[in-house]
Amino acid sequence: MDESRGLSSHIKIEFKRALTDRCVEVLVKGYQSMISANQYSLSWEEEQFSAHLISHMEHLNEVNQYRMDIIPEPRLYDEEVVEGKKSPKKSPKADIRICMWSNNTWSTPVKFVYIIEAKNLSERDWKKESDSKVIAKAQKKRYIETGIDHFISGHYPEGCLAGYVVQGDPDKIVLDINEILRQKSPSRESEILGDKESVYSYPNCYRSKHSNGALRHFLLKL
Repeated sequence: MDESRGLSSHIKIEFKRALTDRCVEVLVKGYQSMISANQYSLSWEEEQFSAHLISHMEHLNEVNQYRMDIIPEPRLYDEEVVEGKKSPKKSPKADIRICMWSNNTWSTPVKFVYIIEAKNLSERDWKKESDSKVIAKAQKKRYIETGIDHFISGHYPEGCLAGYVVQGDPDKIVLDINEILRQKSPSRESEILGDKESVYSYPNCYRSKHSNGALRHFLLKL
């Protein structure tokens, strides 16, 4: 459902750009707060990192200023669920959902939802404190198959990917992800991660281009 129906196309574009930027701002600043506090373990699973990250995001002044609601592990219902044709338990879950409403620029407030899907990433194989082995290539493949591909397919709506870099260098991990995309059959060379940029002073931010638009990637070094 398009919550912004009735607005001009120009206003819709500006609305989406402004609120997307607010979501990205809170993601990056929450991560920076988390890094500064340094109260996490590299052996954590993705959900533990996301819960910890959300706690830092929620303490930002911007969350109150922007009237944000941050929800962990939300189910994403489609029309089949709403109409009783499919069990809600079969609906996909995202890692983080940010929901907010437009300000008073328009007479009718407009709801905006932004999804952050998170994945652990490593450059090389390593062992956790529990002595269990982490397979770096498996993490990178999963980043593509249940991260990138879920946005491309519409499995997830508007949003971005956050890679929790638990071992290694973000740039080298990106090179490996791109190589896996190139080796796909057929090759997905046109979808590789590139256009590296700094966002709110954090340097490891990338974009990939797909048939349904661009996707942003934030590789968060831990």
